[in-house]
Order: sequence, then structure tokens, then C-alpha cells
Amino acid sequence: MPQSPVAVQTALHYFTALTAGNLSKAMHYVADEVVCDTQGKRVHGSRAYRQFISQCLPAIRGATLVASFGNDTTAVLIYDLTSPPRLRCRGADRLVVDKDRIVNIVTVVDKVPP
Repeated sequence: MPQSPVAVQTALHYFTALTAGNLSKAMHYVADEVVCDTQGKRVHGSRAYRQFISQCLPAIRGATLVASFGNDTTAVLIYDLTSPPRLRCRGADRLVVDKDRIVNIVTVVDKVPP
């Protein structure tokens, strides 16, 4: 079986750690100079991103990867998230990777009707 491109591998390691609640491990894949655009907000730098994402993690009760694709510099992940009581969201991340670290993340999340 062929190996996934570098950006896809990095994105999947990040996603797996993050959705398992292991923020420290997930941040290992994030560059110091990361820029994240999500829901009309821009977050600069790994410290600010860590603080931002740590506020989101407690609400996530489950995550299912729907699709992943990309090349050696860009990956796209599509996933479903669940949080109490019955909120389901479909999310997509476009992640740009440089030297095995995520330097840019664009996240779009859409609530799925119950």
C-alpha cells in the first residue's frame, strides 16, 4: 500500500492526537508561527492557537474522520464531531505543512440538524 503524502500524514497525526484529547501531542505537529482562520477569527502563533483550541476541546465528545486527502504540502480533513447533548457538526480543515509542522489551518464547521 502506498504511503500517504507528508502533509496528509502530519494532519492525521495531529487530528488523532487532538481528538483523543492529547493537546500536548497535537501541538508537536504545529509550527510556532502557525496561523489559523476559523469562523471569522484569525489566531496567530502556537501559544495563541493552543489557548484557542484548548477552549474548544472540552466540548468534543467524539470525532469521526470522514475523508483525508492532499499532497506533500497541503492536506484536507473532513470529519464529524459530536458534543453534548446531541449536537453534531461537520468540519473541514485545510492544513498547510512545512517541514513536518502545520503552518496554516483553515477550519470550517457546520452544525448538522438533529
